Amino acid sequence: MVRKPTYEELEKRIKELETEALEIKRAKEALRESEERFRNVADFTYDWEYWIGPDGHYIYISPSCERITGYSPEWFVNDPGLFEKIVHPDDHSVVVSHIREEQKQEEVFSIDFRIITRSGEELWISHNCQPVYGTDGNYLGRRASNRDISKRKKMQEELLKAKKLESLGVLAGGIAHDFNNMLAAVLGKISIAQMETKPGTKAFELLTEAENAGMRAKGLTAKLITFSKGGDPFKQEVSIGEFVKDSVSSALSGSDIDSEFTIPDDLWPVNIDEVQMKHVIHNIVTNAVEAISGQGTIKVSCENVEIGEKDGLTLKAGKYVKISLKDQGYGIPEENLSKIFDPYYSTKEMGTDKGMGLGLSISHSIVKKHGGLITVESELGVGTTFFICLPESDLGLRNAGLGLERKLRTKKKPIIGKRKILVMDDEEMVRDVTAAMLSKIGYEVELAKEGSEAIEMYIKDKESDQSYDGVILDLTNKIGMGGKEAIKKLLEIDPDVKAIVSTGYSYDPIVTKFREYGFCGALTKPFSMDELGKTVRKVLEGN
Repeated sequence: MVRKPTYEELEKRIKELETEALEIKRAKEALRESEERFRNVADFTYDWEYWIGPDGHYIYISPSCERITGYSPEWFVNDPGLFEKIVHPDDHSVVVSHIREEQKQEEVFSIDFRIITRSGEELWISHNCQPVYGTDGNYLGRRASNRDISKRKKMQEELLKAKKLESLGVLAGGIAHDFNNMLAAVLGKISIAQMETKPGTKAFELLTEAENAGMRAKGLTAKLITFSKGGDPFKQEVSIGEFVKDSVSSALSGSDIDSEFTIPDDLWPVNIDEVQMKHVIHNIVTNAVEAISGQGTIKVSCENVEIGEKDGLTLKAGKYVKISLKDQGYGIPEENLSKIFDPYYSTKEMGTDKGMGLGLSISHSIVKKHGGLITVESELGVGTTFFICLPESDLGLRNAGLGLERKLRTKKKPIIGKRKILVMDDEEMVRDVTAAMLSKIGYEVELAKEGSEAIEMYIKDKESDQSYDGVILDLTNKIGMGGKEAIKKLLEIDPDVKAIVSTGYSYDPIVTKFREYGFCGALTKPFSMDELGKTVRKVLEGN
């Protein structure tokens, strides 16, 4: 027979149960608060986090997934295959293989891939996942973290593109320099042959056509040099609004395309190399005219913009003038947008001027050297817009004072007989043709292979009281001292030396600022007999 508990025993047991119930309640409350705290931490993470159980179903998805993908957590819960569906088609097989592989892994697994968001935007995702185990060692599934790294990828692409352009630029600069030396000899010989040929004859006509072809080749090397590392801009402060109007109007001259300008009067001034930036705008407008292929309008606008640290991406924070050039052409396919600034990439037919493929690469190089950024947006059937951001001027009009470092002598040397010129160049063919042209226009010429030899000849002639009237120095020399070093020595010997720098690098800073380096004039190869004669005469006359 079971003994019945007494009243006191029942009352004690009730109190024990009440205490246990209270402890359970407190434990549940503590657990709820703990879960809430951890959920708040997880929910507020900027990354897209999720946890998949052993059965393959989602246990948790952070709200950030909607900010990144456009799909709410509920979408993923209701459609377990959604993750694979939004992966970029080009990355799909790699990601699917990774997902299958990660289920077998016992450590952290990582992969970068692209997704297509609900709005159609392409994003780069950095995906990291690892297994989750309980305190008892039981497998609880896998936890994954997905971070939007699109900005970082864009910066990496820009850096890679910059390195590629820089490498190709060095190569292009070297090719252009050597080609200009050869072209100088060819054009020089043509100029001499023209002087020996009667105007109006078939031979003279053929020589003129050959000279014109050579000058077109000179234009190509100028593009290569601009693209090269040596094509540094000679910046001056300009009113960018007027400059853009003039450049666009000039590029549209002779076409049926109209222009529409939205340019405020309060644009910040910018420092640009007008020749180089005109090439950029001309190239973009020419592409737009070809894209429109008929009648249409190119809309051009300028505005002041301020770039912050977070907005800058590949631009430094600061003030910029943003130039927009929008056409109404057929647009550029999305898969080609990231390639249009690559050297020699083109969708135009090859074998013609349209197929060169260097125009936008050169434009990209020029804008970059100005401390700016050029980007493009396009929509098929709607048109293409190029954006150019150029930094606000910080040089003022300081370039206005350039060229005052060395004063030209005013005392003129009396002319006795022929005037004598010393030509220094390491290329024999360039030396010979320069001497031949100078002789044809009435000068006495002596030749040197490199700077040290030229200095010795100059000293010897000066000591004999028969100083050279002028000196032409090649800027770079493969076999000895170049013109940059030689002019320093010559100025020590004769502060009044009249020296002309000659180079195949037409955009070298010494060419554009030759007086700062002690020269009185500059010649860029290839040069015609007329250019040579005018430059020498101007320097000798002290103008």
